Amino acid sequence: MIPKAQRIKKLEHPILTNPNGSLLIEGYPENYFSGSFGLTAIGPHFRDRGIADNSVLMCSPALKPVDGDIVIVYDGEHPTLHVFRAGAAEGITDGKRTIGDPGKVDAVVLSSFNFYR
Repeated sequence: MIPKAQRIKKLEHPILTNPNGSLLIEGYPENYFSGSFGLTAIGPHFRDRGIADNSVLMCSPALKPVDGDIVIVYDGEHPTLHVFRAGAAEGITDGKRTIGDPGKVDAVVLSSFNFYR
């Protein structure tokens, strides 16, 4: 059996905490997370994509979206979830919101976290 310390060192992106209680994910360039924020997922548009209610989405306004990215577009004060398709008209395709203008995207969803305890 591999000792616990060696198993942790083999992880591709260890998740650590700093003295302030912030989560740190190793292995990504600093600008990848520039201005990143968390967003609580609630509602059918999230569930339709397999994202459970109360999941925390890590979102980055610094990244440019690419085809297939799940992105956040603010409708007034409310975040809405879209699939980015370069050049596509904004609308609904197969019951899912799509957007094709990267200038209208407020953030790219990087990850979804579920906290069970």
